[in-house]
Amino acid sequence: MEALEALRIIAATIFAFLPGFGLTLAIFPGQIDDRHPGVFRFFISLGVGTVILILTASFLGILGIFSLSWILVSLASLSAIFFAIWFLRVRSGM
Repeated sequence: MEALEALRIIAATIFAFLPGFGLTLAIFPGQIDDRHPGVFRFFISLGVGTVILILTASFLGILGIFSLSWILVSLASLSAIFFAIWFLRVRSGM
């Protein structure tokens, strides 16, 4: 049972982190800072991902469809959209 709980925590962290990471890549496709690019992107992604998670859950609550499955689908869809925007920006050379 403890392994399942650890797996849930890891999955929740990933789903909270990925939309923020995708959005920061879409907004800032290059390096954010020359000294510590990975550290800054990681912490910005955590903050933005938390905001996206809160706004998504609030929106689903307003619609009356607040459940774990809808949250996971919404966050996965937002992540896919943000990563697609990043891919298109990098590919076009912006």
